[in-house]
Amino acid sequence: MKKSGILNAQLIRCIAELGHKDLFMIGDAGMPIPKGVEIVDLVVCGGVPTFKQVMDAVLAETEVEAYTIANEIEEKKSGASCIYSAEPSTRQRRAELTM
Repeated sequence: MKKSGILNAQLIRCIAELGHKDLFMIGDAGMPIPKGVEIVDLVVCGGVPTFKQVMDAVLAETEVEAYTIANEIEEKKSGASCIYSAEPSTRQRRAELTM
């Protein structure tokens, strides 16, 4: 039995199946999703878990090549844009972040 990190079986399966150049998106409950796209619903109640909690957990489990941040995050300067900005390092990150 897995005891740490992401414990949601559907989410960890989706992460494990990711390969090079694959995309995933983390969004809020209002995000329009096209038909046929798998959705992993993590909501317990409004605001739980937080966007930051989900991002921290996902980034701890993945090797991310690059990322895209939604304009809304940059405009709000909610902290997410600062926390997840690219650092000069040996790897780049890829995650489509939306709020």
